[in-house]
Amino acid sequence: MKNIKKSLAVCAAVSAMLSCGISAHADLIWEPIDDSFYNENNKDIDYIESRKYNIIKDCTVYDAPNGNAVGKFSEGSKRTILYSYSDKNGTVWGGFISGEDSEKLWWVEMHNCEVIYDNFSFLEEHENEITLYNKEFADYKTDKPINLWQYPGGALTQTLEEYPSDWTNYIYKVYKDDKGTWGYIPYIWGSEGWVYMDDPSADISVVTEENVAAGDSAEDSPEPVNNYTLPAALAVSAAALSAILLKTTKKKQ
Repeated sequence: MKNIKKSLAVCAAVSAMLSCGISAHADLIWEPIDDSFYNENNKDIDYIESRKYNIIKDCTVYDAPNGNAVGKFSEGSKRTILYSYSDKNGTVWGGFISGEDSEKLWWVEMHNCEVIYDNFSFLEEHENEITLYNKEFADYKTDKPINLWQYPGGALTQTLEEYPSDWTNYIYKVYKDDKGTWGYIPYIWGSEGWVYMDDPSADISVVTEENVAAGDSAEDSPEPVNNYTLPAALAVSAAALSAILLKTTKKKQ
């Protein structure tokens, strides 16, 4: 029943995000099924859209909020955080996957973290400049690959060699800058991103003047403390993280 409720909540959240222009991903939500703290406090733990954070100062990593120290992050580390929890003292904690093959979360206090600029940041910053798609590109045709960008002027995240013939129907939002017009696609065959509509196949030299790294996938591992042994595969790449997120709670059934 808990999983059914969570699934319904996720559907509602996706609908709400789309209505607000917030990005929605096709990935299924990963749950730490072998995590006693999570299982006991599930109703008070919120899934947040996974975003990568900079660790802005040295901090301790715990096996649960106010739990046992298992590691530490150094200033400048990066980690994707999936869950949020507020304790009785009002401290907000962020939960992340503790290892590539793990079914547990580890936690850091969120005041030690700063979100890395991403599509959520862009949507919030340019909210008043972004409009709903009104079939402006309904007759647009191309047989070339389509590049998906994290946000206008950001990193190239994926090139679609194959896509639906009516791919412009997947556009949800439109944004214009000094480079041209962009269409935001929250979901298309398992992918998401912005398309430079003036030339969907254009490379990075056309759409941005900055040398933006294409899809920085680095995830930093906390250093062990108290002789705690970290999982051997703790350094989770973007591909591994995506694979983990695609796990479902069917394993409970």
